[in-house]
Amino acid sequence: MNVLIAEDDAALCLMLKSLLTVWGHTVTSANDGDEAWKILCEPGHPHLLILDWVMPGIEGPEIVRRLRERVLEKPYYVIIMTSHSNKGSAATALNTGADDFVGKPFDYDELQARVAVGERVSRYQAELQELNSRIHEQSVVQERFLDMISHEYRTPLAIIQANIDIMELKEQQAGHTPSVSLLKIQHAIDRLMDMYEATLRRKGFGYKPPNQAFETINVEQSLRQTIAAATDYWGERYTCHFNLPAGLRLNVDRRQMQTAILNLLDNAAKYSPPNLSVTVRTGITGDWLEMVIFNHSFAPLPNDTEKLFQNFIRGSNSAGTNGTGQGLYLARSIIEQHGGSLGLILDDKDGVVTMMRLPLGAVTDEQYGC
Repeated sequence: MNVLIAEDDAALCLMLKSLLTVWGHTVTSANDGDEAWKILCEPGHPHLLILDWVMPGIEGPEIVRRLRERVLEKPYYVIIMTSHSNKGSAATALNTGADDFVGKPFDYDELQARVAVGERVSRYQAELQELNSRIHEQSVVQERFLDMISHEYRTPLAIIQANIDIMELKEQQAGHTPSVSLLKIQHAIDRLMDMYEATLRRKGFGYKPPNQAFETINVEQSLRQTIAAATDYWGERYTCHFNLPAGLRLNVDRRQMQTAILNLLDNAAKYSPPNLSVTVRTGITGDWLEMVIFNHSFAPLPNDTEKLFQNFIRGSNSAGTNGTGQGLYLARSIIEQHGGSLGLILDDKDGVVTMMRLPLGAVTDEQYGC
């Protein structure tokens, strides 16, 4: 193992170098603290160190203090050597961050044993660090996979579910019972959702937004496209009122924002009677873009309104509906990432008002130009 000796006594430094070489180590030596620190700032420097406490330039304890402040790619094992051999000196040396303390004059066998301990500890630390690095890499891969599941897996299932709901509604309106094929598909979707939810619960994963890709969007045009996509799922359920300046543009992550708004529109339709419309209003209040979504009936209990924004939490009115309890959590996380806010208000008309606000500080330099 490569060992750094920092000792200003030339004879003692030579003796230490000879001993360590005999014990099978490669030795790098420094005549004072400044030279030692210069070596420790170079790539590939030793990580097992024997430092004299008192020497010209930077003293041993100060070198240790500086090393402990580093963000380490590899841990150090430091032995402080000094003629101050009392217990108080040993405690002081260890309190500076040193791993061991050797008094002068030293016993050869004792020093060899202490260096051997340092070598073993350094090796174990390196092995542990390598293991932790592998675990971290595996964790990153797993998180990326689950992020992909959250964004790519859930969306097609939602589309399938929405179309099944529409088909079942049409069969009920025609006086028919749902077909066996539809029931099988519904069972398969429920099973996939259960597996998805159980996996994320067990792993303790919450929403971790991917790298955001901001771009300038025309607000009204983008909202209309998103509502059109929701209409594909739920039919002509949405009544929209836009009160926006012509050509209003914001700088947002288009994909994330569409995901958030689709979740809100999906929730509003899911928890409304099929014969009642969902009202969507947009406008400007002060420095905020606001979107209000109102849906009738199936209102949650008053104590549900904030709890529903927690991950994997479904409301008391969710019986008979599908989902993992992530829709509002995901939507709020995305909107807050854009500096906005999202809340639910119980309306006195037995409905739910969803209020989304985004800051107009995100308006580009083009302002309201096309």
